Amino acid sequence: VVFSSKRSSSSSVSTNNRMELRGVFNSCDTVPTRSFLRFASRSWRRIGLLLSGYLICFIWRTGAPYWPRFHGRCRLRPRYFAKMLRLGLPISLQLGLDNSYFLVLTLLVGHVGAYSQAAHAVMRDLFALCFSLPATLAVSSSILSAQAWGQQHLKALRRIGWLSYLSGSLVWLLLVGLWVCLGGKVLHGYALTPAAYHIALTIAFALLVVYLFDALTRIGNGLLTGTQDTLLPTLWTIGGNWGIGLPLAYGLGITTHHCACGIWWGMALGYLTTFLGTGWRCWRRFR
Repeated sequence: VVFSSKRSSSSSVSTNNRMELRGVFNSCDTVPTRSFLRFASRSWRRIGLLLSGYLICFIWRTGAPYWPRFHGRCRLRPRYFAKMLRLGLPISLQLGLDNSYFLVLTLLVGHVGAYSQAAHAVMRDLFALCFSLPATLAVSSSILSAQAWGQQHLKALRRIGWLSYLSGSLVWLLLVGLWVCLGGKVLHGYALTPAAYHIALTIAFALLVVYLFDALTRIGNGLLTGTQDTLLPTLWTIGGNWGIGLPLAYGLGITTHHCACGIWWGMALGYLTTFLGTGWRCWRRFR
């Protein structure tokens, strides 16, 4: 069921959105929750500072006998530095575009109502919670493909590619099973209003599709990074997410249906395009 809402003037919509959003989150915004989050953030900050200081002292004490030898051999060679920039700048650009892509979509959801914005925030948190699994697979596939590429073992490289894509698909099936069994209970834990809960359920199907294509895209980018190919995956990310996904999200979510579910389906189509591009590049690279 697709959720739809009536359009109104921009001033009245913004005022009503703020009032509705305050009512949506009042039920789940409690004093114990705030206190726990504040305590957790402060604890992690202190632990991070302590570990950083300990790591610096450990490196300084254990590496002190080797500093003169290292200083004599450490020379900045321009061709190595240029190669690092050629491989590293597209990766940093790709990561920055991925993060800003979700921020822009969050701004779009703000124009379709407070309940849609609350449901989008919940589903975005769940997506970020499951993000570590495909990121781990992408790093593993990058390391394995780099080893096979360095040995010019194309048969092993193709085997690693198929195994990586299969692992990503199995992780997605596991996530689908968990959502079917526990999805309703997880959403009930956020204490959403009935309208926001209904919108979150409609977004869930699009989120599963987004997660599948995003996971496979990241695995493909990891495989290509291991073969020292970082420019074309970045171009596919720009073209798929920003050139296709964002206009479709605006058209399906704002212009046509005026709902958050349309924005997520536009995002899914953008990730589908990016996955097809990176998959085609992997097939051409590993032949």
